[in-house]
Amino acid sequence: MIGKWQTAVGLATGIVVFACCGGQPGDQFKLNDFPPSPFDLKIPSRPWPEPDQVIESVDRDVKLQPVTTNPAEIALIGEVTGLRSKLLDLEAGVEAVDPLRRISGRYIETAHDWVMKNHAREFWAGNRYFSSAASEPAKLRAGNQIVDLIDIALYKDVAGNTNFTPLLRSIFEVMECKAPGQFSASYARNDVLIGFHPSASPKPVRSFEAYLAELDHRYGLVLAKLEQIQKQEEIPSEVITGWMYGDLYRLLDGAAQTYVMLTTPEQVNKLREELRGKTIELSRLQSSRR
Repeated sequence: MIGKWQTAVGLATGIVVFACCGGQPGDQFKLNDFPPSPFDLKIPSRPWPEPDQVIESVDRDVKLQPVTTNPAEIALIGEVTGLRSKLLDLEAGVEAVDPLRRISGRYIETAHDWVMKNHAREFWAGNRYFSSAASEPAKLRAGNQIVDLIDIALYKDVAGNTNFTPLLRSIFEVMECKAPGQFSASYARNDVLIGFHPSASPKPVRSFEAYLAELDHRYGLVLAKLEQIQKQEEIPSEVITGWMYGDLYRLLDGAAQTYVMLTTPEQVNKLREELRGKTIELSRLQSSRR
């Protein structure tokens, strides 16, 4: 997921463009405003994404107060009630050990909603560019190259923002633990495109700080290549902005969602599935009685 760059017009208009033309090279590829931090307690509370969906389906689809003498239904109500309580207790214990998991769960979709509220015009301008480029291979290839480079530049900028550093560091560490090396060598994926020639073959790094250091070595070349492609293809500034904000919400929401997924104990997943199955069974039994 150009003409002359304009001076930022301020938050009051709901549109933030980029730094003025007199800034440093590549400033047009740096965002001036960001969504709320996951750690900002003023973020509206969101329901926990997975467990609450299961529990909400219990509360919505079945009656847990027996209104029948059917032994099978009464037994199922007891099982569902016990599993529901057990899941809530288990989730509370997991949250106590890893508070970031709950923070991440509540943060999912926050960045998306913020982008849609504050930068929808640019976002849809970016989408329209790709729609119009579908039949033009060269135009589509240039757009894909820019988005791929934006991934790198934006990750470095967001990772260096103290509002988001803990989340991105945590997901890096979890992913490296789950699948060593699969993500931590991605810093080099555009070396040929940007003309970066390392002295040795790229290898996976073992720490978040080392990963950012590798991105830092390439950052200037990434910005220079972005500027070159943008000028060659005459891509409007609004389109670039839209791609950046789309990438921003996918980065932040994706990190939060992935953290929740990767830190969910298997015991929780099994309990959810058991509760879901018993809920369906009870709902069908109650529906047939009615």
